[in-house]
Amino acid sequence: MSLFDKKTISKDLTAGLVVSLVAFPLCLGISLASGAPLISGVIAGIIGGVLVGYLSSSHVSVSGPAAGLAVVVLGAIQDLGSFQVFLGAVVIAGFIQLMLGLFKAGVVAHFFPVAVIEGMLSSIGLLLIVKQTPVMLGIENFQGYSDLFLSGGFTRMQTGPAIIGLVCLGLFLVYQNSPLNKLKIFNIIPFSVFMVVLATVGAIALAAGGIPIDSSAFVSLGALGEGGAFTSIFTFPDFSSMLDPKVIKYGFILAIIASIETLLCLEAGDKMDRLKRVSSTNVELRAQGIGNMLSGFIGGLPITSVIVRTSVNIQSGALTKFSAIFHGFLLLAGVALFPWLLTKIPLAVLAVILVVAGYKLFNPRAIMHFIKMGPEQAAPFLITILGVMAIDLLNGVLIGIAVASFMILKNNYVAQTYQIEHLSGESGEKKRIVRLGNYVTFLSKGTIKRELSLIEGPKLVVIDMSETLIMDHDVSEIINEFLISAKNRNIKVELIHPADHKLLPERLKPTRGA
Repeated sequence: MSLFDKKTISKDLTAGLVVSLVAFPLCLGISLASGAPLISGVIAGIIGGVLVGYLSSSHVSVSGPAAGLAVVVLGAIQDLGSFQVFLGAVVIAGFIQLMLGLFKAGVVAHFFPVAVIEGMLSSIGLLLIVKQTPVMLGIENFQGYSDLFLSGGFTRMQTGPAIIGLVCLGLFLVYQNSPLNKLKIFNIIPFSVFMVVLATVGAIALAAGGIPIDSSAFVSLGALGEGGAFTSIFTFPDFSSMLDPKVIKYGFILAIIASIETLLCLEAGDKMDRLKRVSSTNVELRAQGIGNMLSGFIGGLPITSVIVRTSVNIQSGALTKFSAIFHGFLLLAGVALFPWLLTKIPLAVLAVILVVAGYKLFNPRAIMHFIKMGPEQAAPFLITILGVMAIDLLNGVLIGIAVASFMILKNNYVAQTYQIEHLSGESGEKKRIVRLGNYVTFLSKGTIKRELSLIEGPKLVVIDMSETLIMDHDVSEIINEFLISAKNRNIKVELIHPADHKLLPERLKPTRGA
């Protein structure tokens, strides 16, 4: 299916238009949550649509700034001291992603525990709610939730932004829980776009009614919003700091998280694709890497494949990647032709959009779902959330992976990864057959060692390896030690070897003539 197929172009144009309407407020809102210049999210959206959309092997995926990275970006900018220094980390992240794609590392995404990934997304959602609620309420100089009560923080709440934020949040709740969400108009114009328009008109009405809103509570595009040249939107990295270990560290963090989120969204997009096409994970990593290098170089946020815009794209009828590319060009046209209009949007409504997005990520039902699945899933899920909230995202995820790995090792130790039969031999002697499986790895070391140590003589033990294809050295050592100790324990041992003796460690191969 070609990029400009006459049979698909009309549907792709429509889908691209709808996605751009969703993307504009999200790009601005994610910039707000990231503590970055608001134009940086739009730059990332343009590059994600046009460049990554063209280079990607996916026909339906849409890329741009991701809410899941907002908390990481905010912390990185604060830690590194400036947005320009942070841009260097974005360039490094893109280079790492490009290398991952070239070395075909896309398959790694399939080995991350689902519980940890879900825990990461839930914690990001919770952080979005926590950090954007004060913006939604128009609280000035917010220093923390204790500040609200101990220092009279609520007295700093701006009336205008608070009215807009609370009304928009109320309307969102009504929309989500009423027949309104089934109206056809909202299939054409997303409800978030409707809210942005309503909030913009509401701000004008409040000012006319004697409740003015300070200019700091509106979208700012810097010099561009004040009639400056289009080139004023670009910000370049501080190249002198790119070899700083902290910058490199954040480059790796961004690359890892962005790659995981991208590959998860790519898989989800392929599942939703009507034509069930399969995208190349390695091509996607290369496309994202090139996109992030350019985004970081000219002042954009990190880019990933994003599930909300991808699902909207598919639901709107997209059939080829032209819809994603077209949405990117529409974002570019909006910034180039109507920057003054964007500066009329209140930040409170963007905060509401992010709070709603955060709630969808941090769904309380997900907690109950993992708890019902038992400690093996609940422990890494909950500990990942606690780790991210208490420390930071990377360390929280690493702790979650460590817990998930421990649960796997624990279960493997407890579980019987082999079969045991108790028989009587021809002469009446007691006999035990230990049948090993196809793949006997170090994870089985503990259970096999425990079981062999419990055998007491006199007894005939048959270790059946006829079906074994792979055996780790660790396990062969355990069996070899058992062969030695068996002589002193009045235990006779027989080994049944696999057809291909080369697959066994040297010590367990049959002797010549066997």
